[in-house]
Amino acid sequence: MRVRKAGIILRRDSEEPRMVAAELSQWFAERGISAVVDWIDPDLDLLVILGGDGTLLHVADRASEFEIPVLGINLGDLGFLTEVEVADRLTALENILAGSLVIEERLMLKARVCAPGGNGAWRPALNDVVISRGSLDRLPRLAVWADD
Repeated sequence: MRVRKAGIILRRDSEEPRMVAAELSQWFAERGISAVVDWIDPDLDLLVILGGDGTLLHVADRASEFEIPVLGINLGDLGFLTEVEVADRLTALENILAGSLVIEERLMLKARVCAPGGNGAWRPALNDVVISRGSLDRLPRLAVWADD
């Protein structure tokens, strides 16, 4: 895999992701790869998530929109999706640059919320969709289907 530009997305509630991002930015620069932090655009060849599964799920729709491969480095609690441990981050990145890691494609969900008499925009999602009633005091009416 040829990486010319990488994005680094940070978990917001901790100092550790900022320190790791600074290290990775330097690591990328030493290899002639430009890096941007907390920014996603179609020019990225790789997106590195520094956080937990929630951080990855938060940006998965944008990454899929631009077909950017994602590497999750676990700085969170669960780590089902962010499979790379922080201690193994450089080894994983070296393997990506060497082309020795397989990119696993994941299925995405597509959901929309429609107000009565209107249509909402379709949004992609990885793993799950949460519909919250917010401050409304009534039950929502849902229509759900799969495969048309």
